[in-house]
Amino acid sequence: MKFVKKNLFFSILLNIIFAIFCISFYFKIDNNFSCKIKQTGIVSEGKKIARATGFPTANIPYINNSMDALVFYSTIKYNGKIYKGATFYNKQRNILESHILDFNKDIYGKEIEICLIEKVRDEMKFKSKEEAENQFKKDIQDVKKFFKIKN
Repeated sequence: MKFVKKNLFFSILLNIIFAIFCISFYFKIDNNFSCKIKQTGIVSEGKKIARATGFPTANIPYINNSMDALVFYSTIKYNGKIYKGATFYNKQRNILESHILDFNKDIYGKEIEICLIEKVRDEMKFKSKEEAENQFKKDIQDVKKFFKIKN
């Protein structure tokens, strides 16, 4: 009887370990970055404020508004391909705004999946368009460094 209990224990333990491995593998994305939060949605037009500073964004609704407004390193999956970018969670409008690196396509009305990987910084208030543009440039440099992308 001890032998059966011991084998059952190891069998259950192996199944738990395998399940944890499968779950962690599922949430691993391109280049082994872990996806902390994943959201899928249809891209809608925003206020085009970021576009005016040279950093267009793809905006999708965010279902859970329990976090603070933050900027994240992120990946954006569109049409089966994974792109890297920076995503801002706009708490006031409850949307994710993703600037996709090396991307210039009209994707309004299309579905994308955004994976938030790690916090870049807290939300900032800007006094001018130039101040915002300078910070966005710095954010993009930080994102490129995080993903090891050469300029």
